[in-house]
Amino acid sequence: MIRSGMKKRVRYGSINRIVNGLRRYLLSRNFDSTLIKAYTTTNGHPTVVLQDDTRLTGFWDSGLTGPLPGIASGYESLVYDALLRYRFAHGLPWLQMDFGLLPGRLAAQATHPQHVNTLHGLSYAVGKAFRNHLTINPGDTVLEAGAFLGFGTIRLSRLVGASGRVVSMELSDTVWPLLGLNCTENRLNNVNLVQKALGDESGTATAWMQGRQVNTLRSGLFTADSSEKKRAVEVVTLEQLCRTQRITPRVIILTINGMELSVLRQSKAFLSELKACALMVPGWYRDETGKAAWLAIEALLKGLGFITAVTSGGMVFAYKGC
Repeated sequence: MIRSGMKKRVRYGSINRIVNGLRRYLLSRNFDSTLIKAYTTTNGHPTVVLQDDTRLTGFWDSGLTGPLPGIASGYESLVYDALLRYRFAHGLPWLQMDFGLLPGRLAAQATHPQHVNTLHGLSYAVGKAFRNHLTINPGDTVLEAGAFLGFGTIRLSRLVGASGRVVSMELSDTVWPLLGLNCTENRLNNVNLVQKALGDESGTATAWMQGRQVNTLRSGLFTADSSEKKRAVEVVTLEQLCRTQRITPRVIILTINGMELSVLRQSKAFLSELKACALMVPGWYRDETGKAAWLAIEALLKGLGFITAVTSGGMVFAYKGC
């Protein structure tokens, strides 16, 4: 008789092997080994150095195993993270990964739903129009909620330039030191880092954490048999954060794992005051009624004067006055 715990390990092991295979396939289609100048370490963590001297430092043991042509042994997972979070960063939705023959659902499992739900998921005319408004330009102020390792932060910092500013948030204690390291190593002088969570009221709250990437203030987001931890974190509203940082964001990127709708609801008055603003908001989570959150997110933003577009997978793009 096979015990239930053993059945779960077998099932998860099979899923992991499938996802690992999908990721290797995507690397084969999207990775160019000539972009990497060197493989090294920084403070004991693996680092890849790109040809333009960009340094990307991450973890040794995150999600991809086995040798891959053109990638130094042990650096496979870091190179995959660099592909997802630097080359195809979440805040640059006009970029589209080559998924080859993979259907969207499998591609999302191997990457992240935001890599599938880009501007390319809209009609050509709508996608082109939204790119004109979502493109990040020199001098822009960008709020990035959910920075993770900061690979995307590097891209944002360089796009806004010396006259612009990026405020990046990350609440994970595990990731926070590497986020700071990547910003320091790449001399991002126009970036402010904030170790807080965005929420619907300021103060402290419980954050549930699964692995390094999935951190949320929303209880019940994880499946019942998932491995999770929880801890108290400092929380700030969108308006309070912007007032404290003295910014008027031209672009807001929310990747806060199911809290997007709550944060936007609390921030209606603040968002209505903004003259020019573009938003990128995942809406594939469920709201309190069990409906797809993008329905309420789109309705809320339209009510505040934003022009919106939604991909088939629930990614909401919006802008007004820009």
